Parts: sequence; structure tokens; C-alpha cells
Amino acid sequence: YGYNIARKNLINKSIFLAEGYMAVIKMHQFGYKNTVASLGNSLTTEQAKLIKKTADKLYVIYDSDIAGIQASLRALEIALEEGLEVKVVSIIESKDPDEYLSNYGKDSFEVLLDNADDYLIFNIKNIRSRYNLKSESQMIDFLKESVEFIKKYLNTFVGIKWIVKTWPQT
Repeated sequence: YGYNIARKNLINKSIFLAEGYMAVIKMHQFGYKNTVASLGNSLTTEQAKLIKKTADKLYVIYDSDIAGIQASLRALEIALEEGLEVKVVSIIESKDPDEYLSNYGKDSFEVLLDNADDYLIFNIKNIRSRYNLKSESQMIDFLKESVEFIKKYLNTFVGIKWIVKTWPQT
């Protein structure tokens, strides 16, 4: 939803992805006309391919509930497979971008965009949220799961590109 408008209004070859049309309408009202909706909490491969035709970067701004977080994790995987650079905007103070913009305004939303997490960080934060880090045994479990995720990530094409991009040049 909204792709016909978003593709004509790209900012830095980026598209914002929300769940529903109300979020798209609100974001357009606040000047983010490069916003689309997957209409549901599930980005499809076909939608990611369409986005890739016009944009290089995708900001996933799904709802802040458990379903939205899980959908963000799936959207990250799909978008990365299609060659998009992906970031996740976490909206903690509100249930969705529509409510956040209404309550806090554009300046606060810009801060969220500036602090968007990449694939690796978003996944580690998600893993961390499942553990009580004050417990030594849970801290160890968190570290084990995080290391396994990082090992898996580094063995992917995206992980290899990240290593090359961030490795110090000599």
C-alpha cells in the first residue's frame, strides 16, 4: 500500500515500511511520503523485490507488540535476501508509528530513525529481551545464544559483506 507515491518520493534511496495503511497516511502527513505498508505484519518476497527496484535501504517500522517484533525479524531476513540494506526502528513509547507521531511529533521520530538498529543489533536486542541478565545462569544462556547467532550471521553473505565493510583498511 502506498508504493505508487513512495517510489516518487524517495529520500536517500530509502523506503519506510509500516504494517497498515493508517500508519502510511499519518507518516505521509508528517512528510514521510516514502512510506509503504505491507498490509499486515508480514513482508513478502514479492514486496521486497518491488521495493528493491527503487530503493537501496528499507526502514522497518512495525508495531511494537510481540507480533510486530516477530514480523520485523522476518522482514529483515526477506529484505536482506533481496539485497536491501535494512534497519529496524523500535517504537517503545507507542504501539505504532501513527500513535508515536501523534503523541511525540516529527522531531522525536527523527531521533528514532537516527537510532534505528541494523540486522545484527536488532537480533541481539531481541535475544537479550528473553533473559534476566541479573541472573548469572541466564546471562550465560544469553551469551551462548548470542554467540551462536553471531556465528550463523557471520557465515552468511550479508555477514561476509559486513566484515569486509567494517574491517580496518591498512
